[in-house]
Amino acid sequence: MAVRERDVLQLGASCGDLIVRGLNYQRYLAEGAFRVLQADAGVGFAVWSLPDPSESYCEPVQVFAAGAPNPTPAQVAGLMAAMPDHPLGRGRQWLGWHCQRISELVCLPAFWETPQWTDVHGFAGTPGRYPTAVQFGRHSGRIAYLGLHRERSDYSDDDMPLLELLSEMLRPAFAFRGGMDAAAHRLRQLSGSDDPERVLTQREGEVLSLVARGWTSVHIGTVLGITERTVRKHLTNINEKLGVSNRAAAAAAWVAMYRDRSVTFELTMPEGT
Repeated sequence: MAVRERDVLQLGASCGDLIVRGLNYQRYLAEGAFRVLQADAGVGFAVWSLPDPSESYCEPVQVFAAGAPNPTPAQVAGLMAAMPDHPLGRGRQWLGWHCQRISELVCLPAFWETPQWTDVHGFAGTPGRYPTAVQFGRHSGRIAYLGLHRERSDYSDDDMPLLELLSEMLRPAFAFRGGMDAAAHRLRQLSGSDDPERVLTQREGEVLSLVARGWTSVHIGTVLGITERTVRKHLTNINEKLGVSNRAAAAAAWVAMYRDRSVTFELTMPEGT
């Protein structure tokens, strides 16, 4: 168990770092979970758009697989259509858990005969008869989760703490990244004009949102994986686009833009960063 826990910690730390920095993490997470969490029949990682948790409709934004072929567009459409009637989709259950064995919700032998099993778990032709889901929380209108599949036996009570550990490690990173993406998108809207050269880029929006919270250039660079010099360059571009002369004025412009539009924004620093 100690070896497996170490592997989960390494996967969570490395993947969390990629998520926070805004780098591609999806394939790394899926393939790492396939190996570390011993999902011998394959892993699926999906990000779903879920703007309103009271709504039954959601839309896949990203779908990646490991240990099995990636689904085709037609298979993704089938997966999306099947989710409202899937045991996890009923009553918005996927918003209330971190890790969930499907065997705890339905009788598996009977479930294997349903279209929901075929469309959500069996589309790749893998014998993943024992699925378990790991959820990473709903952030900025999106929800991310892993679908883990085993061929011959279910995840045991000894396995579940390892899945919970990965979920707990990555939730703060997903929350941080979701907040950063939302803030950068909103800043681009608020700074928009007829001149496209005056619209903040994604990275400039990220930098400004952290400057407004009082972060130093060194701290910003460390978290976003860029140099202090690059942070200063982004700040120069931000000042020019906003028509201000220094970082304090840029931060004040952020506050003014949000105050004038009655918009609030909370940004939680990922643990261990």
